[in-house]
Amino acid sequence: MKPLDRTSDSVPAALSAADVERFRRDGYLGPYTLCSPDEMAALRPAIERVLETDPPASHNRVHNRHLDSRAVYDLTTDPAIVARMVALYGPDLLLWRTNFFVKSRGSKAIPWHQDFHYWPLEPPVIISAWIAVDPSTRQNGNLQVIPGSHRTIVPHVEATPDMQFKVMADAGCYDPGDLIDLEMQPGEFILFNERTLHHSEPNHSDLRRIGLAVRAIIPIVKVLEYDSPDHALQIIHGTDTMSLNRLAPPPAAKTILEDPLPEKGALPERVETGASIDRYIQAGKERKRHNKDRDRNLSETMQEALYDDQGLPK
Repeated sequence: MKPLDRTSDSVPAALSAADVERFRRDGYLGPYTLCSPDEMAALRPAIERVLETDPPASHNRVHNRHLDSRAVYDLTTDPAIVARMVALYGPDLLLWRTNFFVKSRGSKAIPWHQDFHYWPLEPPVIISAWIAVDPSTRQNGNLQVIPGSHRTIVPHVEATPDMQFKVMADAGCYDPGDLIDLEMQPGEFILFNERTLHHSEPNHSDLRRIGLAVRAIIPIVKVLEYDSPDHALQIIHGTDTMSLNRLAPPPAAKTILEDPLPEKGALPERVETGASIDRYIQAGKERKRHNKDRDRNLSETMQEALYDDQGLPK
């Protein structure tokens, strides 16, 4: 597959004029295919390895892992995603934030909300992608959206105890009867904007659900508060025409436990020798031993990642 030219003003015809108009009308698009379920299955072990380790600057395993993981960075900036973002928001895009959302059995619902209520951005103009790493179904808490809800600013109030967030959209100000279930196969993704109402139900199944949210902004948006000392933005297409935010290059490819993602259509090759093979085999054994605890720990970690020091969702 030909890589996307991230510096050119011309991009593939990723979206038709009708697609762009539908995004303006409904506030979301998709699902689209980033890779096949089999290809995502080949990438999943690399993602799980990331989620089982602390990043360099914090203990938050689900937040902004594109900063230290080339595997996550490559997934979030795949041309299938970036080209469509460019078709909607123009040729200059910066990657601001990523979040893994891990739902194990019994995980609470995420309430209806509009993202821009929570984010330290001015002006709050964001394009988000949500990538299904695991199957995302009605049984395990797939994403739901309300088409056209981005045309209204909905007041947010204190959330009920059964919700993961502490603030949610005022239930008297929207009609959930218009919701759309966005069930997705692994490797599919959707796009939506900062005001599109969305939420997900609890996971009532034994099937884990991991989703990866990708947040991109245009250069006129200023980050008012960074997430951590090492938080910086990456240019994912075009140029930073305003220089309002601090920038950093993408992470470099690292060891066997942090390989870049394989090319689509190819399984990852493991042709290392000696200590590298031993390390890889040992890592696999450790993953098997901790599988039962992993999902629970990820869910607990995500709870910490969702809230800032004031108890508001990030």
